[in-house]
Amino acid sequence: MHYQFDELQPPALFPKSIVILITPNGFVTLEKSVKMRLKLLLFLITATFHLANAQNEIYFSHLGMETGLSNSRANAIIQDHKGFIWVGTWNGLNRYDGYTCTTFQPSFHDSTSISNREIVALMEDSKGNIWIGTSNGLNCLNPESGKLKNYPFHSRILSLFEDPNHTIWVGTWSDGLYNLNPENGEMNHFLQGNIVSDILIDSRNILWIATYYGLREFDRNTQTFKRYLPDSSPNSISNSTVTQLAEASNGDLWVGTWGGGLNKVQVSEDGQQVEFSRFQNRPGSGSLDADIISVLYYDQFNNLWIGTWNEGLRLLKEDQQQLSPDKAQFLSYTEQPDNPASLSEGGVSAIWVDRTGMLWVGASTLDRSSIIENGVNRYSLPKDQNNPFHKVYIKAFAKYKNQLWIGANYSLFQYELTNGKYLLRKRYTRPQYRMGTNTFSANSILDLAADSSGLWVGTEDAGLIHYSYTKDLMLDQDDIQYFNQQTTPAIPGNKVNAITISLKYPGVIWVGTLQNGMAKLYFQKDRKPESTMYDAGNSNESCTDYNIREIHEDRSGKVWIGTQNGLNCFNPKTNLFQHFFYSASNPNSINDNVINTIKEDAYGSIWVGTNSGLNRRISVSDNKGNSKIQFKGYPDIDFLSNEIVTNILEDKSGNLWVRLYRGFVKFDIKNENVAAQYFTKDYENTRVERNTTLTFSDGQFVLGEQSGFLTLLSRQYV
Repeated sequence: MHYQFDELQPPALFPKSIVILITPNGFVTLEKSVKMRLKLLLFLITATFHLANAQNEIYFSHLGMETGLSNSRANAIIQDHKGFIWVGTWNGLNRYDGYTCTTFQPSFHDSTSISNREIVALMEDSKGNIWIGTSNGLNCLNPESGKLKNYPFHSRILSLFEDPNHTIWVGTWSDGLYNLNPENGEMNHFLQGNIVSDILIDSRNILWIATYYGLREFDRNTQTFKRYLPDSSPNSISNSTVTQLAEASNGDLWVGTWGGGLNKVQVSEDGQQVEFSRFQNRPGSGSLDADIISVLYYDQFNNLWIGTWNEGLRLLKEDQQQLSPDKAQFLSYTEQPDNPASLSEGGVSAIWVDRTGMLWVGASTLDRSSIIENGVNRYSLPKDQNNPFHKVYIKAFAKYKNQLWIGANYSLFQYELTNGKYLLRKRYTRPQYRMGTNTFSANSILDLAADSSGLWVGTEDAGLIHYSYTKDLMLDQDDIQYFNQQTTPAIPGNKVNAITISLKYPGVIWVGTLQNGMAKLYFQKDRKPESTMYDAGNSNESCTDYNIREIHEDRSGKVWIGTQNGLNCFNPKTNLFQHFFYSASNPNSINDNVINTIKEDAYGSIWVGTNSGLNRRISVSDNKGNSKIQFKGYPDIDFLSNEIVTNILEDKSGNLWVRLYRGFVKFDIKNENVAAQYFTKDYENTRVERNTTLTFSDGQFVLGEQSGFLTLLSRQYV
């Protein structure tokens, strides 16, 4: 909710400046009259733009009252030295530990509770105390003891700052500036009647005060102020209503205003020379495009983040900060109603980047996203121009050499790895073919597999399709083979959602279908292909279920088959199956009958992900020396029990990366414990798709997500 103010009167709430991080709009416009001789340049610009977008996109998850917050809108956010996130809202203070919230609210006639439920500013001091500025009073909370001390302020607290002498500086709405000795409570009062929106001591030890009537520089020796106001000079400040302050690593001071945009202030070492450069809304792309600044923060990565009153977030990267205002390019990130991973609202009231690189943004909800790249590149799939409102959901990946194929609903995409980045080569229409008088069209692609012969495509309703390659590794749409229930050889069903190319048995393709069981396709030179189908049943000649979800051939040549009802191990030499089911009375059984993923690690261990967590195959011997297969679950390890495991990857350092509905768990194979967890919007698998990960030989992972895919180097995650 936004309040309405008089045109000349800025709003009362400007929280303490905190760190910000954001995500781009994602489009460029070009004049239709571009000359033909510029076509090549246009192509290069467009390619570069798409690469830049892939690098700069950030996906937010949104936390609201359903997570335990006392209110979904955050006015102030900080992280304390222990890692807790403190969130000040319109309805109390919250301490968030990553799972649950502890709420602090006023209690009637209780002097030990916070003085007002509207939290406006937060700060942690050098002793670990949390200072809480409210709309009517100042409080200091000792998190260790839980004791809270109130200070007699009867004005809205807008800003808090601790100087090197441990004095607390307090900026208020309409009551000026105070400095407070927290030991004895003594205070000094300055700038009576002024609105003090932000306070900063820079690297030169100059105390800067942002007020609604100019930028002030305070000489603490003489107790006098110097004021900077706009004048006819272009080197003066752009507006007298100053809202936010931030210092860059090179000593430049950045100043946000209400109505005048952004200013860069270059100050001489002795503080005697001060020059302003104005960054304001201007024609063309890359403009600040917002003149009301509500939040500024200069982060640990040398980025300047700008929050606006109603126009979203802006980013000015380090290289752009050195350019003149007419050349500097801002990245813009706004609310996008059709993108659930965008910012929740254009109005930004608080921002913080924690020590792990997690961005927290106060908008209509508490938005968060990981902003540390660590080798991450993000790519958005192009929309269907014929149906721009049609959402694209990634279903499967396949790779061959430097080509990456992505199967989705109604579409197949081909990317090429060039200079470390993936460039889109082609979007193919939905796979289809004619067979007699019938046309078979794929409503969705369920699985993909690629080898030197071409690309295998498992479809919904059109069976299995094989495309040969052209000389440049494009798909030859004039050279296809297809297999369905009516072809010779046939496969048992037309919904193919598991394809495995055998490495042990040349010419063999293992095919799993929904509802119709499994088949083996066998290709021999100069002979017609053959197929063998396998029934479902209770005998050792049958699979446990017709709904095949996963097929994995291990290094010994045995084929592990995950179904909707149990796990199977098939021996192609004997044509016999072993069946494994969950049993409540057997702690050595697999923990669920719904099998989602199967992975063999570098040591030869088989790992199985189910709807109830992670399992490890263990071979034991009985008293007679006979080998027996058991399974070990991890019911006592957080994140690995009672969780839907959709994918399992392996890095080169002896870790499994277990993908869950809400993110990733890094699992140390040797020590059998969780080494780290990554639960952010970037790594969620909200649609619980099973075929949406890949591993490359260099340790790179490819992950499907809501609106595209990302690549990351696992070795850079510690």
